[in-house]
Amino acid sequence: MNQEKNKALNLVILIVGIILFLALFLLMRTLPTETATAYKGVISQIQVAISTVLVMTTHKRGYFAACALELFPALSSLIKIVNGTASRYSTTGVMIPACAIILMSLIFFYLTRSEKQHDQLLEQYEAIMDTKRIMQEKNEALQELAYTDRLTGMQNKRSFCKQIEEDIQQDKPFSIIYFDLDDFKKINDTFGPKSGDSALKMYADRITAFCNRRYFCARLSSDEFGILLTGKQNETEMLNIIEQLRLTINKEINLHTNTLSLTASYGIVSYPNDGKTSETLLEHAEMAFYNAKASGKDKACFFSRV
Repeated sequence: MNQEKNKALNLVILIVGIILFLALFLLMRTLPTETATAYKGVISQIQVAISTVLVMTTHKRGYFAACALELFPALSSLIKIVNGTASRYSTTGVMIPACAIILMSLIFFYLTRSEKQHDQLLEQYEAIMDTKRIMQEKNEALQELAYTDRLTGMQNKRSFCKQIEEDIQQDKPFSIIYFDLDDFKKINDTFGPKSGDSALKMYADRITAFCNRRYFCARLSSDEFGILLTGKQNETEMLNIIEQLRLTINKEINLHTNTLSLTASYGIVSYPNDGKTSETLLEHAEMAFYNAKASGKDKACFFSRV
């Protein structure tokens, strides 16, 4: 819209400038010789000013229009010189338009060069912004890769530890459920690693659906997972949550043509009672779930009872 307005305004300036220039030229032709001679310098300067405005505002069209207009008084004076009817001011009538054309050419040259430099700078700026955008997208992708488990699409251990540290910095009470799938190695040994990966994806999807943005969950290693529960939960609440999780995990899965069912062993720690850093909390949670596994599997163990 602004470009269309500018084009319309430039066209108006061009037309008005041409009309004023020609009006002054005709005025000079109609004035008596003595009067015309007296005002010739002033009118010539006004015409040069009009030509300059045309070039400055309408650029290429204004330049050609200004050159064509300046030729009128130059040709008029030149004809007089050729016919022998020239006065002592006729040479000036040729020189002033010629100098004006040279001036207009210089202005047009510098304007054109400035526009090219502006376009080049604009292109460079756009290229820099595109590069910055691409780098930002790649950085975001790298950040996503750094905190995402490639196999399951869950958050990874780095992301889990980062979330723990953030909660510790804010001094929020929270609990961690650290668990692994009991006897998962048998799936790899019996059906192969690819089948094991497929089973892991199924269980990862179940765990993610169970947490459903209520809790922060991650795959911590091979068949080990973690769930972060922000807020203070008592033992009864934790056992209820683990029972719901246990029912989710213990459901059968269909792996190719086989129906399988696995259980999990759970270790539970709470901040700040069971540790003050992510490393300590995870270490204690791991000790708790190993204790649960040693007690017969498919069980939960609080670190406070280890």
